[in-house]
Amino acid sequence: MIEFYDNDMSACAQKVRLVLEEKGIDYKRHALNLRAGDQFKPEYRKINPNAVVPTLVDDGNIIIESTVICCYLDDAYPEPPLRPKSALGRAAVNYWIIKPDAGLHDACGVTSFALAFRKQLAYLDEQGLQEFLAKIPNEKRRTHVGNMVRQGLDAPDAGEALRAYKSVIDEMETRLGGETWLAGNEYSLADVAMLPYVLRLEHLGIDDWWPATGSVAKWLERSKAREGFVAISGHLEQKYLEVMADISKSDKQKVRALMD
Repeated sequence: MIEFYDNDMSACAQKVRLVLEEKGIDYKRHALNLRAGDQFKPEYRKINPNAVVPTLVDDGNIIIESTVICCYLDDAYPEPPLRPKSALGRAAVNYWIIKPDAGLHDACGVTSFALAFRKQLAYLDEQGLQEFLAKIPNEKRRTHVGNMVRQGLDAPDAGEALRAYKSVIDEMETRLGGETWLAGNEYSLADVAMLPYVLRLEHLGIDDWWPATGSVAKWLERSKAREGFVAISGHLEQKYLEVMADISKSDKQKVRALMD
């Protein structure tokens, strides 16, 4: 039996849930409340010392890092396959599945905190914020979160993150101009990897830089139409959607300015 430790709104956890759903794999789910700090509890850090989600345990074997988990599931549970057989096809998939790990995930985190999630930590004074940040083992992430909570879009990381985000979406627009899916004619781990990050922009209401009738928009609708999309849609938390939707007009204008 697979045990899966995740969070409803985590982009990394959403990727893995998509794979589990597409393959029809049964699993026991452990939902972690990240705002309450479940990921920092000693019993969880024993299986994931990075104090992040997701974590997958298959027959006692622990696998961490969402990209690794997705590839593991496709290897261990090969039907239906989510990677093509050809070396060229797999190279195309690999190109996209490393995008989040190569910077997109950090850009998503910075953008999300700068616009929305910082509001959830606004009740903390500086000492409380320092105590919260001290629990984050990754120094880079700790710095990002601190900057975003304190400064929002005025933080030094914000503009760089938004431009990196836009660059990836623009590349997707070009790639999808001649293809149904990111790695060709078949839905694959490439699409799984990118979907949560495109959705995050939609939830934040800053998805207006790509054409409503363009390639990314059509790809997004195709992705939502798949039965497996329930792995995301069935777990969206209204309270977090409301926080992400509550972005001021001035902040949206600042986002566009920072992207240029």
